[in-house]
Amino acid sequence: MRPWNLLTVVFLSACATQDVAQISHRARFAEYPENLLESVESACSEPSDSFSRPDDQTIECRTFLNPQETAVAIMTYEGILDDLPRLVLQFHVEPDEPGYLVQFDSYLNVPQKTGAPLRVFYRNPTVTKTVNKIMRVAGGKPEPIPVPGNAAGKPAE
Repeated sequence: MRPWNLLTVVFLSACATQDVAQISHRARFAEYPENLLESVESACSEPSDSFSRPDDQTIECRTFLNPQETAVAIMTYEGILDDLPRLVLQFHVEPDEPGYLVQFDSYLNVPQKTGAPLRVFYRNPTVTKTVNKIMRVAGGKPEPIPVPGNAAGKPAE
């Protein structure tokens, strides 16, 4: 399966009911992961999506949720109607000898009445497996994710 088809699964699974916690997914690449970044940009092409490069090392795809999920997010996290919540899929690439380190984060960005938007991070085994598969297909080697309470340091799939 191509990486951009798998990215759709990330969108869908990230919107499911999940525990609120911060988690990132990381993979090492021998060469600059151009095909991964191009695939993400290509997948971020729906009318409700917006693709951006906040800086030279980061790309983001922001997408609106369906109306029911939007309403729940606004009510749960005290959002506003003038600026709707969005799911953010972010890839950050850094040179890291002997290649590159790619970090993926997904979070719900909920604008607030005052102050900065609230970021709600997700922890979900389905997202972890899917992102790791995307990274492998794109030529990366996923790194273990530290699991709270896991002293042995075993990877989270």
